[in-house]
Amino acid sequence: MHVFPPPIRRRSKAPRSHRRGRRYWAAWLAGLLLTPLAAPASAHPWAQGDPELPDPGREAYPESPAPGLPELEVESQQSKLIARLIDDPLITPDERLQLRIEHGSWRGLDPANLSPRNAARLALLRWELDHPALRHPDAPSLWRAQAARRRGQPALSISIVQEIETDAARLERAKAYLDLGQSAAAVTELEGMRDRAQWGGPAADADELVAQAEAVLLLHDLEGAAGLNNHRLATGLLERVRNEIDPIHPGARALESRIFFGKADPKAGQEAAQEALALNPGHGHALATLGLEAVRRFDFATASNITNQLRSVNPTHPLANRVLAASLLKQKDPQAALAVIDAGLGQRPTDRPLLRLRAQAAALAYDDAMLRRTESNYRALAGRDPRLDAELASLYSDARQYTQAIERADAALALRPGWSIPLRLRAEVLMQDGRIADAVPTLRAAQAADPTHRDIANYLALAEQMARWPTIETDHFVVRHSPSDAAGNPHPDAAWARDMARRLDAYHDEFAELYQHEPSRKTQIDVMPNDDAFAVRIMGLPQVFTVGACTGDVIVFTAPRAGAERQFEFYDWPLVFRHEYAHVVTLGKTGNRIPHWFTEGLAVAQETTGRTYDRQRLLADALANGALMPINELSWGFIRPKTPGQRGLAYAQANWVIEYLQHRYGPDTPIRMMELQAAGATDTQALEAATGDTHDDVMAGFLDWAQDQTASWGLGPTGIEADDAEALSTVLQGLLGQRADPNAVEDEDDAGASSVAERLTELAERLPDHPGVRLALARRAVDRALDHDSHENEIDHADRLQTAMAAVERYQAARPADPWSYRARARLARHAGDPAAEAEALRHLDRVESSSAYAARLSDIEADRNRHDLALAWVLRALDREPYNASFRERAARFALLSRNTDEAVHQLTGLSLLEPQTAEHHVRLAYLYDRLGRADDARQAAEQAKALNPAAPVDRFLIQDDAVQPAPAATP
Repeated sequence: MHVFPPPIRRRSKAPRSHRRGRRYWAAWLAGLLLTPLAAPASAHPWAQGDPELPDPGREAYPESPAPGLPELEVESQQSKLIARLIDDPLITPDERLQLRIEHGSWRGLDPANLSPRNAARLALLRWELDHPALRHPDAPSLWRAQAARRRGQPALSISIVQEIETDAARLERAKAYLDLGQSAAAVTELEGMRDRAQWGGPAADADELVAQAEAVLLLHDLEGAAGLNNHRLATGLLERVRNEIDPIHPGARALESRIFFGKADPKAGQEAAQEALALNPGHGHALATLGLEAVRRFDFATASNITNQLRSVNPTHPLANRVLAASLLKQKDPQAALAVIDAGLGQRPTDRPLLRLRAQAAALAYDDAMLRRTESNYRALAGRDPRLDAELASLYSDARQYTQAIERADAALALRPGWSIPLRLRAEVLMQDGRIADAVPTLRAAQAADPTHRDIANYLALAEQMARWPTIETDHFVVRHSPSDAAGNPHPDAAWARDMARRLDAYHDEFAELYQHEPSRKTQIDVMPNDDAFAVRIMGLPQVFTVGACTGDVIVFTAPRAGAERQFEFYDWPLVFRHEYAHVVTLGKTGNRIPHWFTEGLAVAQETTGRTYDRQRLLADALANGALMPINELSWGFIRPKTPGQRGLAYAQANWVIEYLQHRYGPDTPIRMMELQAAGATDTQALEAATGDTHDDVMAGFLDWAQDQTASWGLGPTGIEADDAEALSTVLQGLLGQRADPNAVEDEDDAGASSVAERLTELAERLPDHPGVRLALARRAVDRALDHDSHENEIDHADRLQTAMAAVERYQAARPADPWSYRARARLARHAGDPAAEAEALRHLDRVESSSAYAARLSDIEADRNRHDLALAWVLRALDREPYNASFRERAARFALLSRNTDEAVHQLTGLSLLEPQTAEHHVRLAYLYDRLGRADDARQAAEQAKALNPAAPVDRFLIQDDAVQPAPAATP
């Protein structure tokens, strides 16, 4: 549906020239022909062909990465090309040393044995900022200035390079001015660099071109000007470095990586970062860029790996502290983050990035006093630096503190008008908060500032459409849906939106009482016409594999409509709505401070299926194999699952834990926990305060209770011997095989059936109460009852049906939740001509399985029994799964009329006219129904619509106007 701006791709060209000698380039060219510069690859978090597909009843929580997003890879090995260049016997020892320093081949290099210049360069690249060489007068001024700024001494940095007129020095001064909050001085330094970059010219020094590219990007942020030309200029400069000046310059690749990740192009960003690391495995900025991207994706294992790599370069690497602190903040652990941050600040108390992270930790801990102190300290050092506000806006957005996020984004924009980052953050927050019309002008401004950012383009294209969407308003909800087309034909989503709107307020009353909380405003329901629109609506990007999402006071649905674009077609929308509305109320009750696992567990409890057999088996298997997660780690099963099935397990376990808490500590335990969370308690603090036990004691009690639960499900340990288990598995497979292969050779089939029967008889004698044996006996009995010979005696057939029903009931007593029992009972009852028994089984199946077939069959059963009100109820239940099914609506209208429910008949006929607006018959029937109800104006309008579609429509009687009222005679003069 949406056209995404194409990512900026890099062209590969053969190098033309270089400032190094001919022998150097002979070696380089030989390596280039034999070895690729880098070999980045995209690895999926699990094997291809085995994706994790969430249950359609689940939602994509906005914190969750899209399933199938490639894992970040960190190339820690130096490329073979660089190794060949270093080992080239034709280069001089000094050239070899320079190559080793610049390209991360640092093992064995002792700064004490190096010149001050070389020792300073090595220390700077390894971020050993306090090394004496970085204060030695023989070290180049630029390197000493860069080290000073990184130590948190921007004024010293400026003084060191004050008189140097290179672009690298100008960039350093500009960065230092920004750290001092002096944006105007920074702009003055950067403007001349951009002018020189635009003029072009002959081949220049690679470091100077990279500095110009970074200056262009910085100036763009400072000015807030249209960004497309700036972006092209910067990438063009880097392309020139790569293709003409110095193809093995790691800094150019590292800067490209930051650009692409910042433009929502992770594939290109990762590729550039991998190339930078192939050229220098210890490149700090390349590693940090990958680390922060991993944090953004909730990929904490990769972030930890990168932290370790940085510390292998330098045990006190400042960038390692930043990546680790950001990771801990993303994991909502502000106390652990503070420990890392304060340790770093102990070494460098004026480190600006760490101070900004400290402010974020204070905000996440809801420690307003600490936040004020940290912000005051930062302002004393950095003045009007808007980065503090922009980064706080991002943190508040992640924490769903939308009011604070917008306030901080606005504060950043007041300090730096037109800056694309806070503009994008502000727009995304407004979208998440459902304020579509307010988001449009901000998105337009963000796109003007950064026309190359794909998420902004996606959001804007959708928001401009949604701002014009019609709405249906109830006491507690606002339902939005796609508008009519240019010809005036209504969008089919309008029919489903009307269905929802008439039922939602009842859910509000139920949930407000259940959670003892009234939402502060009406909940917005957005009905998205397709999956792409749904994905962009909630995350700004395509490929979100689910059907519903909650983003605070907004619930977003994708239409349950068949079509080529669908990942999902039909689902039970009331079930999904209950799940999502539980999020709305629990998030609202806690001020969006509820842990992810806790809101999910409460939401699962509100689904209408109960704990299904599949979930029971999932939990029992995890319990038996020690795969259940500690309660304080459950949230990561949703956000960053380690295995393909862990997200599904997290949903089931979260709900199971809450059931245990209510069983052990009282039914109001969740309410007490939410009240504690609203007051600022952490996940573990709220759990321990509400229960009076430690986390470990609660977990131990839960595991003991879980053993009894699985036993009651018929899924606990049975003590069956391995040989018997194998024999039972063979029997069950044999029974399935016989039914699946009715055309097998008769003799072989008879022999196989005999073998299965003998084994089953033997197992039944020794293990009569084993659930698996009962299942096998029931399957065999059902097969015999349903596959009887047509000439069999009716009495014998009735006996087989009765025997089969008894066997099914015995198995059902062992494993009550297995839907197979209900399917078998329904089939047996239908063969026996017992509609009441069939209906009983179908009612259960309708509850636990997301299919309209059961409700449709129940509607038929009730209609055959002339119970039209029940037939109507069941066809309406079928419409819960397929609201775009016109035949279901036809039946609903008919049953409504037969049961004298004229309001429902009008509703369904109106829905049909929305689904099939070109069918005159729907308007004809509406005209007759309105006339019957005495609604003459509505009847006339329906008749006019019918005539417009079919001039022969039999509705003329409704178009006859009443005789005009005669005016009263004038008074006689």
